[in-house]
Order: sequence, then structure tokens, then C-alpha cells
Amino acid sequence: MMALLTIVRKLLGETRGSLLISTLGFFGLALLWNWGMSEFQFPTDTDEPAASVSADSEGAETDEPRRERRRGRAGPQIYVFFGVPAEQMLGIPPSETPTLAMQAAIANHPLVFLALLGWGISRASAAVAGEVERGTLDLTLSRPIRRSTFLAAQILATLIVFALLGLAITAGHLASTRLIYRLNGTPPPIDYLPMIGSLIALGMAVFGYTLPISSGSLSRARAGIIGLAITLTGIAGIIFARQYEEYDWVANLSVFQFYAPVANTLSPTQEQWTDLGILVGVFAVGSIISFVIFLRRDLPSNSG
Repeated sequence: MMALLTIVRKLLGETRGSLLISTLGFFGLALLWNWGMSEFQFPTDTDEPAASVSADSEGAETDEPRRERRRGRAGPQIYVFFGVPAEQMLGIPPSETPTLAMQAAIANHPLVFLALLGWGISRASAAVAGEVERGTLDLTLSRPIRRSTFLAAQILATLIVFALLGLAITAGHLASTRLIYRLNGTPPPIDYLPMIGSLIALGMAVFGYTLPISSGSLSRARAGIIGLAITLTGIAGIIFARQYEEYDWVANLSVFQFYAPVANTLSPTQEQWTDLGILVGVFAVGSIISFVIFLRRDLPSNSG
């Protein structure tokens, strides 16, 4: 156990700079997201009252479009686009829209999504192939440390990374809701657990299908490129399936089909729990395959 925790501490220490930047970035993004929500739910009109706007020969704009532009206020469609059910956004007074669902929708933001993919692929490609390439695996396994302990430490360290990223977003939501912005409702911290679980599950699923490649490779770049290719293929499969209804089954071949943070946060059904279980299953199967490959492969020099 001590060896496991020592390796985990070493791995987190090596990535502390990137991890700090990522967590602060997620926290800041959550603050910005909640500012937009506050402006949507309780808009503040800072325009000077204009009695009238005279129309010129080409037809001038009315006050309202200019006022809306200056507010920079997002419409309800943007939240529907990020996964909030349309019936909870469209035709509803902004001050009555669901705060928790809108906050959970940040998990579908491209910056969050890409960060999860980046961390999953980079951590997996560095787990074994990166250590072999740098020559540090030989040094680590020359000590009384089992290969299984080493790989388990890599998995645990990655799990901690994704948990910290999810907690950073949650901290931003909590700070915004209670201390900074006026929002419709103050969800308790426990209500954010499904969103955190979805973030962790997706990140670990990407890590899970990239790790077996790293476990049998000598090159971190090769493992990363293959992991990236699988990821891009999965994204392309989702896009293709949504364009052609007869190929809906293609979407089920991608882990991204089973990522639904908003639905899991609102009222998870049996189907949504199944989807979350599939993401966890991809990680579990990938980890088992990785252990089999890593424990049986030949390593350079005296790596164990």
C-alpha cells in the first residue's frame, strides 16, 4: 500500500503544474458560466433610457435589439444545445428556469469535453509507454515494486485527476450560487455528484481504451496517436449516426453516446444508469486488458 501511494504522489507531483492550471481553468469557466446564467435569469438593463429612436431613411433599429445586444444575454436555445431539456427552457420565464440543469450543462462545454479527452489520452499514453520511453520504468521496477502495483498507481492517479477536475467545476458553481451571482435557486452540493460522476466516467473510459495500447507499446507518441484516432473515430461515428437514421447503431460503438451529464443530474433513469455503467465498463475492461498485457510483456533492460 505504501508503494502504491508513493507512486501516486510522485505521478501527481510530476503533473502538478498542468493539473493546477486545469483545475483553476475549470473553476474560472464555471464562474463565467454562472455569470451568463445570472444575466439570462435576472438580466440587468444598463442602457440609458431612450425615449425614442428616430428612424432614418433606411430604417433604424428599435431600442430592444440594441438593448439585447449590449447585454450580451444568451437565449434559452444555447442551454438546450448543451443538453438542458427544451421543455424546461423554451416558453419558461427566465427566472424560473432550472439552475441545476443549466449548471450541469457546462459538462458538455467544448473546453470541458476536450480537456477530459486530453487528460485521458495523455495520462494513458504516459502510464507505461511514456515511462518506458523515458527510461524511468526500469528504475521504478528495479525496486521492490510489482508491476501490478505500478499500473494500479497509474490508474488511481488518473482517477484523482478527473475527480479534482469535477470538484473544480462544482466549487465554481457553489461559489457562484452562494457568494457571487443571483441565480434561481441554490442546489445543495450533493446534487452535483451525478455531474461529477459523469465527468469521471467519460475521462476514465477514454483512459481505459488508450491504456492497453500504452501497456504494450514502447512509444508514448504512438500510443497517444492511436488513442486519439480511436477518439476521433468515436466522435465521427456520433456525427454520422445523427445524419443518417438508418445508421443509428453506429453511435452505440462510441463511448460518447453514453455521456449524459445533464440527464444523470436531473432524474437518472434505469437507461441512464446503464449508460453510465457502460462508460465504467469500458474503463474496467480496458484496465483488465492492460494488466494482462503489462504483466506478460517483455520490458527493456532490467525493468522487471
